[in-house]
Amino acid sequence: GPLAVWGSWDPALGATGRTVILLMGPNGEPASMRSLIDKLAGKSCQVLAPKLPGTNIKQVEGDVKILLELLDWLGVAKPLLYGRDWGAIRAIKFKICHPKRATELVLENFGAKYNEAEYKAQIKKDPTMIGDFEAFL
Repeated sequence: GPLAVWGSWDPALGATGRTVILLMGPNGEPASMRSLIDKLAGKSCQVLAPKLPGTNIKQVEGDVKILLELLDWLGVAKPLLYGRDWGAIRAIKFKICHPKRATELVLENFGAKYNEAEYKAQIKKDPTMIGDFEAFL
């Protein structure tokens, strides 16, 4: 089916240039990544931000399948995957399922900025914070 994809793709470079795939959460809009897309494109990267259809943890595998189909269709062998918030779960799951199909993962929790000490204190205070992640693995 149709897949909305934002980004900066230079047909002259095709899949030969450095490719970065930006993944966001289920309520995220690719347009919200416009400034990051522009910065990466300014560094000669091919940048795509697909709006994957999954809306919950049970649909992550379907999102991974769609992402793999997109990469195959474009001829992209090993992109860098950037996952913001829930998009980080998608990026990790993709790397687990297809370890040779992504070079690096960049993971960001955009809404909750914790340093390491704050994160450990929060986990100690509320161990359920990692509950969804454990179910995902």
